[in-house]
Parts: sequence; structure tokens; C-alpha cells
Amino acid sequence: PNAPARLVRVAEVSFALPAAAIALVQTEISLGSDPKQVDILVEATAVDGLHARINRLLDGRYIITDIASAAGTWVNFALVPPHGTLLEHGDLVHLGREVFRFELKNPPAPRQLKVTSVQEDA
Repeated sequence: PNAPARLVRVAEVSFALPAAAIALVQTEISLGSDPKQVDILVEATAVDGLHARINRLLDGRYIITDIASAAGTWVNFALVPPHGTLLEHGDLVHLGREVFRFELKNPPAPRQLKVTSVQEDA
């Protein structure tokens, strides 16, 4: 509960699965299917031994990088490039076929859009 962020495993229809939250408490967290190489074990055939890494930056943001995995790491259905992708509250993260939702403990308030009418000059 004191972790600044977490990954929540979700089902195909984006509902959280029971007991599926992974607290992101370290500044660097490795994910994969080999318990000898990673901090967080993701047991799935499409997940490499060392699949991805999540780093918390000094400003509190998080970045995910793929570690040359066969299936790739995806954020919101876009392949994570070699330099990584910044994570935002609510992003969907795919490691192979496993899906997680990235959640911040204190997410920023949603941006408020201001709509103004434009009147044509007569």
C-alpha cells in the first residue's frame, strides 16, 4: 500500500485479477520468467527469462525498457523502442501475452479541457 506505483495484472477484458498487484518499490525492477535473473517473476511461456526493466526516475516518473525479448514489450499496444517508454497512470503494459495496468498511488488530476466558442467576425 505504500508503494508509489504498481502493476496490476488484468484479464483480457481489463478487469483486475485477484491478488495480482505488483508493488513497484525499488528504483529499478526487472521482470521476466527466470527467478534467478529478475525481481518480479512473470510465469508465462511468451515471457523471456529477463524480459523488461522498469526504472523510477529522479523526478518520480517511470520508464519501461525491453531487454531484447522475443515477444517484445508493449505499452498501449505500441512496441517499446530501444530507449524505452515513459509510463503514465492507466497505461496497459504487455509482456508477451501477459497484460498489466500501470497505476500510480497518487495519479495527477485529469487535465481539464476548456471549450470556448469561436464567433466569426461580421
